[in-house]
Amino acid sequence: MVSRQLLVLTSLFLASASAWAMPRGTIIIRGLNKEMSDVSWEVKGSQVKVMTDRGVRMFDLDDVELIPEIGVVDRDAPPKLPSRLQEKLQRRLTLLPPKGWRPVDFKQPLLAEAYKHPTAEAYLELWISPPGDYEFATEPGRLQNTRISDEAAKSLALRYAEAQRPTFAWAELAGKILLYGKGSIEVFGSEESWRLEEYRLRHGELEFAVAVRVENKTKLTDTSVEELLTRFSFLSPVSSTPERYIDQELGFYMLAPRSSWTLLARPFSRVEPVVATRGSGGDAEVRVEVLPSGTAQGIADDVVQEHKQQNSGFLEVKAVERSTRDGQEVVFYRLDDYPRGRRVLHSFMGLAVKTAAGKLLHFRGMADISDEESAKELRLLLECNQIDPFYRELHVRLGEAYEALEQPAKAAVEFEVAAAVQPSADRKYMPRDQQPPADDSPEELQARGALWIRAAKLRHRLGDQEKRDELLERAQKQVPGTDAANEARELQQEWRGR
Repeated sequence: MVSRQLLVLTSLFLASASAWAMPRGTIIIRGLNKEMSDVSWEVKGSQVKVMTDRGVRMFDLDDVELIPEIGVVDRDAPPKLPSRLQEKLQRRLTLLPPKGWRPVDFKQPLLAEAYKHPTAEAYLELWISPPGDYEFATEPGRLQNTRISDEAAKSLALRYAEAQRPTFAWAELAGKILLYGKGSIEVFGSEESWRLEEYRLRHGELEFAVAVRVENKTKLTDTSVEELLTRFSFLSPVSSTPERYIDQELGFYMLAPRSSWTLLARPFSRVEPVVATRGSGGDAEVRVEVLPSGTAQGIADDVVQEHKQQNSGFLEVKAVERSTRDGQEVVFYRLDDYPRGRRVLHSFMGLAVKTAAGKLLHFRGMADISDEESAKELRLLLECNQIDPFYRELHVRLGEAYEALEQPAKAAVEFEVAAAVQPSADRKYMPRDQQPPADDSPEELQARGALWIRAAKLRHRLGDQEKRDELLERAQKQVPGTDAANEARELQQEWRGR
């Protein structure tokens, strides 16, 4: 069964959208420790309108807990994420709503975007979920497999509690096979009803549903459902300039630390996608390598072993250090040696990390040791990259979904990664009219600290005291003076006192 928390999240989404989805179930009045069973409700702003056999009552939303009947929302547990490297995910799809459609926020964990028609009761929505337990067809046609139809219907029922009689078929759009779904939403206890159509597709390790929901009384005159279902676009996997390289597919970006450095992108190479060089003569360079297997520590060990086997007569291993960056384990190494076939002593530095997408990256650099500026900038260049999926909001929503599904370990990881996404790299602010807050602005520091607190509470629940204390210390040191830092201090005292 889906957990109570997920049911509460779903009911809030349905009730906030409009009267088309009025849940029925139990309400707990927190202050009075009292339950009201077999009632229906509607959320209106910060209040809840409750319909009982004896009439209507109003409550503040913060004073009650809403628990829909299991039969109303739950058809079965949603599909689970695969066990492979799927801890953190990227979103690479975005909606392109028609002019005049306004964004709406329904506060549902797996709803990435939603837009409403300027005047009509019609919505364009983008949903993200783990992939269903079925394979997509290779050609369009009627859906023959009832198991696939059942799985698709369960996913639809999780999103729309009152979805009725959905049908599915394989469709082709721009050469890609999609799962086309069609159904109706009958509002319980009301004559209100909606028609629903969606395209479901796979991209990377995620399943997307582009859905159009229109009230039956509404007739669209300025567009069509068929046209709306095609209003989505994949984000470009690579964005590069001579000063900046962003690779959303592999999950990292790199910034040139000085104007003397140039980034050369090789977008068609997934083995060595970018090379950074300093000066026209190549005084120093960094190559980004994508390796098929191994570990970050293993990469550093292999580099040291390579230089030992070279037996140049002057090898000095300066450092092999493990740390954490943007939620990922990173191994940094530095050694001094002669490059093979050359007589000038060089400094070799590198970073090895396995990214959120499960890609093993090796940032491999070297610089003439006699050129102090090159060596210093090489170290700076290695610090000027970030390994992260660059979309904080998605990680927060996935964290809330994992939390609702009673998977606190995965939820904690998502909140920690969300905190690592800086506004300057967040894809939320990629549109030109979106101005990101400064990375050290008060609101950003509080937001980052609040995410660390959420993760710390989950780590505490899991009994992971070491990680919990690390997060609390981070909040106090990196976002001092915020409410999050104060809460971290209070939690630290509370938990250590037990």
